[in-house]
Amino acid sequence: MMELSLTTKVAALILLSGLIYLDRVAVVQMMIHRPIAVAVITGALFNRLPECTAVGVLLEMLWVSRLPVGASVPPDDTGAALFGTVAIAYLSFVREVGFADIALVGSVSVFIGEIGREMDILVRRLNGKISRYAIAGVELGDLGTVSSCLYASIVLWFVAGVILSFSWIVLGIVAGKFLIPGIPGTIIAPFQVMFLIIPATGAVSVYQHCRVSKKSAVFHMSLASGAIVFMIIEMGVF
Repeated sequence: MMELSLTTKVAALILLSGLIYLDRVAVVQMMIHRPIAVAVITGALFNRLPECTAVGVLLEMLWVSRLPVGASVPPDDTGAALFGTVAIAYLSFVREVGFADIALVGSVSVFIGEIGREMDILVRRLNGKISRYAIAGVELGDLGTVSSCLYASIVLWFVAGVILSFSWIVLGIVAGKFLIPGIPGTIIAPFQVMFLIIPATGAVSVYQHCRVSKKSAVFHMSLASGAIVFMIIEMGVF
């Protein structure tokens, strides 16, 4: 079977990510927008599954309790995962990826998620204008207008997803291929502590948002911690 070029893989990931972004706004709701799912998709596409999954697990542990439900606008964990997994994949093309590299990329991805949240709010405002036309159509009994608004909303989120995905993926390529390889190892090494800080922050968040049982936090963090240890062992750190 002919191997796809990196350019083709990147283009495919951008288009696929447009569909993944729809999952964030209840168009599909299969949870494929979660960092761990995005990491598996990116890792499989670039044949860097252990490295990408390690980044995805870190972000999943941080934002496991943050969901785009109702008026809540969480960080753009999808965009953060796209940036982080692409960055670590391209870094692995340049040199061997280490424990600290994954922690560094995961840390930078957190800032990408916060920037993405602001972009998400902007798109939601645009979508709000479409929804007002839909409401007017319902009041008038104009099903054609309602249907058109629904399609317009889906197209808006898909186009926004493609644009955001393109931005995060390009930034990830630049970071992994050009920026991170130039950073001295003495600067990258201390970032290993983020493997403790990020899960701890996620655990606190789960406890704050849990409404049923605090045991849920233990379950999620134990599951995620086991996954990250497995990834570390697979990459030969131990």
